Amino acid sequence: MVVLFVTSHSQISTGGDSRVAWELARYAAKYTSHQIYILAPGEVFDLRNDKEVENLEVLTIPSTKMTSSEGVFKVNPSNISKLIKILNSLNIDIIHAHNFFPISFIVQSWAVEKNIPFVYTSHVLPTQALQFQSKDSFKEEILAVQSPILTYLKLFHKGCSSIIALNTYAKEDCDKYLKGSGRIDIIPNGCNFKLSNDSSITKSPEKSDSHMLFFSGCISKRKNQIYLVKSLRNITNRKKLKLILAGEYADQQETEKIFKEKEQITNANIQLPGFISHEQILEYLKQSHFFVSASTMEVQSLSVIEALASGTPVIALKNETTKELIQNDFNGYLLPKDTSEEDFGETIEKALNMEDSEYRRMCLNSIKSVQHLTWENVWKRTEGVYKELIREKRKKKDINEKNILKRISSVFNVNKNGEWESKNKKQNSKALNYLVLGLLAVVIPVGVSSFKKHAEKKKVENG
Repeated sequence: MVVLFVTSHSQISTGGDSRVAWELARYAAKYTSHQIYILAPGEVFDLRNDKEVENLEVLTIPSTKMTSSEGVFKVNPSNISKLIKILNSLNIDIIHAHNFFPISFIVQSWAVEKNIPFVYTSHVLPTQALQFQSKDSFKEEILAVQSPILTYLKLFHKGCSSIIALNTYAKEDCDKYLKGSGRIDIIPNGCNFKLSNDSSITKSPEKSDSHMLFFSGCISKRKNQIYLVKSLRNITNRKKLKLILAGEYADQQETEKIFKEKEQITNANIQLPGFISHEQILEYLKQSHFFVSASTMEVQSLSVIEALASGTPVIALKNETTKELIQNDFNGYLLPKDTSEEDFGETIEKALNMEDSEYRRMCLNSIKSVQHLTWENVWKRTEGVYKELIREKRKKKDINEKNILKRISSVFNVNKNGEWESKNKKQNSKALNYLVLGLLAVVIPVGVSSFKKHAEKKKVENG
């Protein structure tokens, strides 16, 4: 079986659309006999071996860099034609994308024409996709292009042979979005590091000289870090207390609010280190007594999964992830969404004062609760879906490049200079400039200055 994964990340970064794509591809390339490719951003078209797993072949495509790891395909007729020729040469059996970026849509258009199954893992809730954008300041721009974005998303979801939902909550949302049509499979995220064990758990709130709380996720209203800061106000902990809020400063206004609020907290050391590597996250988890989360909406948080896998209990407000993974007094504490900051702080204080034996029990239960989320298990379920879909679409067709371009231009027109143009002539130029970038803002935590910079650049390019 020849599998092509599609990602907008040149390397593993934060977020499921990066981590799951790369880690699942690497697992399949290392431990199975299948031919595995991953399509990722680069400077030019190239096919090379992955640095970490030699059997994984990385197909890079010319892209504009948006963040340290994320890029968007430089779309023009020439690049689309080159990409189609490369795809034709790889004898692909199935494609698996992890976001709805334009590159996924273009590859999907090729797959539809070729009669090759196209799988999409949704790392957002489709009925609320626009709510997953990380920057509240983008709201005006996104609203300006909401109609074409929603049209694009509808067409993209319709072109999927299977949509992989991460849990039952996500499946229900997909069912609602698709109105009962289309195939949906439930396959969770996986975890790519060895689970802790009894002998490796040496941290203890009772025996430690200081206490440490940790959260990782881009700074945004949805992640709700300011709630965590405010919850510490009334904690009367005798030991030194530290709260680490790791994550890119996606929302500048929210970041400024947090820095201002933390100045009012005198009983804890609150640190915002910004974006940190996956390795640094794991190091913080080893030192942390509890992972804390007040996120208002998630699909299936890798941060929570990895916290539990490291033996770190979780204190959290209810959302789609925590409802699924956290059990009160078993592997942490799960509180109603409307819990006050003061009551959340009281729960933290209670947890930090538990006896060593009780804490160790909770740590071991945390590990047990995610033991099924290994890449081996995730791959077996994913491979099963692949095989079913390939059997259903056994006969591949010869492609007509004009049909592919026709599908792409049903949402966007690409002129000879590689610029996006609107099919609807009534749309104003500002809306057009934001159309592709608006899509990116839904899933990329780009700062507002970056967003405007790229928007202005598009404006200049489009005259």
